[in-house]
Amino acid sequence: MKRFGALGILVVALGLLSGCATRDIYASDAEVARRSYSDTESPAHIVYFTMLRKSTQSGGHAGLLISGSEAVIYDPAGSFKHAAMPERADLLFGASPARIGTYVNFNVRDNYDTVVQYIEVPRAVADLAIARAKAQGSSAPAFCTQNITEILSGVPGFEDIPRTFFPTRVMEWMETRPGVETQKYTQEDHVGRRYDLYADNVLIVPVQPGMNN
Repeated sequence: MKRFGALGILVVALGLLSGCATRDIYASDAEVARRSYSDTESPAHIVYFTMLRKSTQSGGHAGLLISGSEAVIYDPAGSFKHAAMPERADLLFGASPARIGTYVNFNVRDNYDTVVQYIEVPRAVADLAIARAKAQGSSAPAFCTQNITEILSGVPGFEDIPRTFFPTRVMEWMETRPGVETQKYTQEDHVGRRYDLYADNVLIVPVQPGMNN
């Protein structure tokens, strides 16, 4: 099992709902530079997050981690915020392993599961995806998956990604990619316990076809 750092998470219930909402924030150059993070110990990679409604296993939100020359989280129209992660139009800078863990924590709760799909890519591919995410701008509500596919469709290896509003359709497509590693996090399985997000002791669940919104 490949890893991109020892990322311990403690899944707890937060009194906020996962989902899409418009936000228009633009952090200063100085703050972005101060908080920037680069994972120099791991291969470049892209991670697609699908937040599934527990009752139906339909997609409620989607996010993207891109780790190349720097590590960022693209959370289009999302509600996640972190004091140590400056934001520019839905792009969060400074995505260290601990902060990625906080992002997963935020999205796993009693009514939402989170599917994490990790795939290694050449560093130039990751950097192109980051550049496209920076250029994408803020997302309108309900356009989270559409904007993610807009970014990735212009990146080598992702040209045939489905252009869709449905997070689970991209999740299913990601599952067909060579080398993808998929894990599913649920509150009942992880509450009160600590795990390494990409270690061997986590719950690993294959994505099932036909899980549409």
